[in-house]
Amino acid sequence: MNLIFIVAAIILVLFFAMRSSNSQQPELPENITEEDVKDLMREGKKIQAIKCYRAMTGLGLKDAKEAVEKMEL
Repeated sequence: MNLIFIVAAIILVLFFAMRSSNSQQPELPENITEEDVKDLMREGKKIQAIKCYRAMTGLGLKDAKEAVEKMEL
């Protein structure tokens, strides 16, 4: 019976450790402009550029990705 509680405690600790490590993503700037998105693209930070564009426009992932890719042409 004690073994079950130990295993359950280990599983909970691992779950919360993994959950907290995933939440440490960089924050997006508050006043994002299209120029910020273009700067990120020039720096090779395409994923960050898409995230910023989504935050700026409210578009979905697919539409934001397509719009950002058009900017890099």
